[in-house]
Amino acid sequence: TTTARALQHLHVEHNMVHGDLKPRNIVRIASHFSLIDFDSSARMGDPVSTDKVSTGYCPPELGKAIFSEERSLQDLEMKRDDLVKDLQAIESSSVRTFIENELSATKEAIVMLEAGMSGLPKAHPTHDIWSFGCFMYYLLTGTSLFKLDDADCLSSAEEE
Repeated sequence: TTTARALQHLHVEHNMVHGDLKPRNIVRIASHFSLIDFDSSARMGDPVSTDKVSTGYCPPELGKAIFSEERSLQDLEMKRDDLVKDLQAIESSSVRTFIENELSATKEAIVMLEAGMSGLPKAHPTHDIWSFGCFMYYLLTGTSLFKLDDADCLSSAEEE
């Protein structure tokens, strides 16, 4: 409960998200536990950092941003143009629907880049709550929820 109270204090009193909650960042000092390593912390509503996050404890929306391919505006515009051409040539309704969805997402990404916005999710307390749940799973079972490497990051498929 000490860790949960510390997170609540961080969220409510400081309007901050820890951003990298994991067993290694919760230490026992005398008779109480403390949060450490605030390198990945962010103000609520600011884009989160993906540089120092332990992927084995981060929420899915952050994992998606970390593992997705980052593209330049020029790449996205080329992709949009290719999708428009593909859409004109395709007759299958199911394939057209897939291409229309991809085109819509690509157009949205272009608008975001043109507006100077990154594709990173905004810092929100639910990020820490997800990580806290993964931490609780670790405490209850003695194993991580996901297969992790020595840096608490998801293990690659090649290592399995």
